[in-house]
Amino acid sequence: MKKIFYTLCMLTLFDNAHAQTANSWHQVFSPGSTPSSRRDAVSFSIGTKGYVGPGSHGIDFWEYNPSTNRWTQKVDFGGGVSESASGFSIGSNGYIGVGLQNGNLSKDFWEYDPSKNLWARKADFGGSGRVNAVSFSIGTEGYIGTGLSNGNYLKDFWEYNSRTNAWTQKADFGGEARFLAVAFSIDNKGYIGSGSNDNGYKNDFWEYDTLANAWTRKADFAGDARGGAVAFSIGSKGYFGTGYNGDNSTFYKDFWEYDPSNNAWIQKADFGGTARGFASGVSIDGKGYIGFGDAGKGGVLENDWWQYTPDETLPLHIISFTAEYSGKSNVLYWITSKEMNSDHFDIERSNDGSSFSRIGTVKTTGGDLQNSYSYTDINLVKPVNYYRLKIMDKDASFSYSKTIKVGHNTEFNINITPNPATAGFINLALSSVNTSTVIISITNMNGKIVYTHQFTSTSDYLTETINVNGLGKGMYVLKAVNGNTSKTMKFMKE
Repeated sequence: MKKIFYTLCMLTLFDNAHAQTANSWHQVFSPGSTPSSRRDAVSFSIGTKGYVGPGSHGIDFWEYNPSTNRWTQKVDFGGGVSESASGFSIGSNGYIGVGLQNGNLSKDFWEYDPSKNLWARKADFGGSGRVNAVSFSIGTEGYIGTGLSNGNYLKDFWEYNSRTNAWTQKADFGGEARFLAVAFSIDNKGYIGSGSNDNGYKNDFWEYDTLANAWTRKADFAGDARGGAVAFSIGSKGYFGTGYNGDNSTFYKDFWEYDPSNNAWIQKADFGGTARGFASGVSIDGKGYIGFGDAGKGGVLENDWWQYTPDETLPLHIISFTAEYSGKSNVLYWITSKEMNSDHFDIERSNDGSSFSRIGTVKTTGGDLQNSYSYTDINLVKPVNYYRLKIMDKDASFSYSKTIKVGHNTEFNINITPNPATAGFINLALSSVNTSTVIISITNMNGKIVYTHQFTSTSDYLTETINVNGLGKGMYVLKAVNGNTSKTMKFMKE
């Protein structure tokens, strides 16, 4: 009778652990064998299972089944002792590579087949060996980039084709070279943000378009700059949390949601465990999981495991948000409904579409009916300004509206670096872009067009990396056409 009662109690505890409310964390206790504490482990999901290993602990590799709430140890990782490696899943297989393997920087790349519980070595990573690189997968391709190699911060970016077992270098990451960043993918786009280099910790955030092989800077991560955080995607949203900032010796537990449809960050419920960095995280069947890592408690590492249930509910519904230039000021207009728990709007402005600051506050009217608002910005210091609404709830949670742009008296400009082009790429920067489409062409000194491509801009500032490896040495003319405006600039290929 006692054994039956114990079993019923365990089942009840398990059911309660999985009966979560929206936007909440709950620690899931795994009876029996569990992974030991570790940091800098690789984590990914395949189907309905999650996988974690090896990390700072050793070579062991583990599978988590949320339906039974149990961990099962699998065959040891094939590459030996591995820390600060990178990994992703493609289809029914997982992949782990690079990192510090057996004490040395490695280019090894391994495939795990859960149906056979076997590791197989694949084609070596195409770039240099490195630690703390980012990784994600889209379709049948996986991606690894950035990282740290022999004291050098990296920004190269590589694609792995699982069908051909081959690596191809893609356009360099759009931000500064760094390590300890995070990444996730949504649909056919990849996202990279945060991290660290000699210039400090970062909070910039970038989108990679696999079809255009191009990077676009998006809204900066809304929390503090940091490295060693965790990120994953659930459905059409990305999630980002925990991490560490060595400049102020701070471990974090805040947790954020990124919505690519309106390029906005929303703070969600704090991670349920202790603040930490270098943790592991995965998403499985519409829920997120974070655990392990380093909480900075005298070298003690964590081995707890927490489940997050997302919440699609917004504080209110924005029906429209527009703005116009009135001669000496910009006037913002917006219409909302369902203001059941809202307190006020913070009006935020930016000169570059990335870094925002508050310029005013408007109280909400409240209620379930439509409400109309306006705000006039009379302190214009730039010809182009960006605006967004920070929607504050009474419980201090908040979300962001879409970002809108208002411009006047703008001049289309172009810049190329490096010039002369000493590497295989040039970085193109366009400012005061007035339409979404920009056509780029490169002509040699004989008048022959040797390159042409059409780019899409989501702001008045566009940055792109163009591969010029195939061009011979000499002078070239780059032309950018933006609506009825065009600019040309010469550059030298050495």
